[in-house]
Amino acid sequence: MSRGDGIEIEIDGDYIFATAMSQASVRAAVQQRATDIAARARRIDQRDGAGRATLRVEKVSTGTGRVAYNVVSDDIEGEYGSSTRVRLSTLRRARGGR
Repeated sequence: MSRGDGIEIEIDGDYIFATAMSQASVRAAVQQRATDIAARARRIDQRDGAGRATLRVEKVSTGTGRVAYNVVSDDIEGEYGSSTRVRLSTLRRARGGR
């Protein structure tokens, strides 16, 4: 990046990203977000799905170094629907999707 006075500044975005992802506070915040989504999904499942789903939070390994967690449901029919069950979309609704 060049400024008007002729000084060049290089910013290493990869280093900044890696540093941020290595922070305990960032890892904890991402895990807390997943835990909050799982809690909302449990409430939705209790209300609309009769408590059929077992939900869990799993840490995901990414090739980019990003901290990531998935919320996983074992209730496939409730999540996607079937010929005998209505689609609940519990996980999508829990994360705020429409």
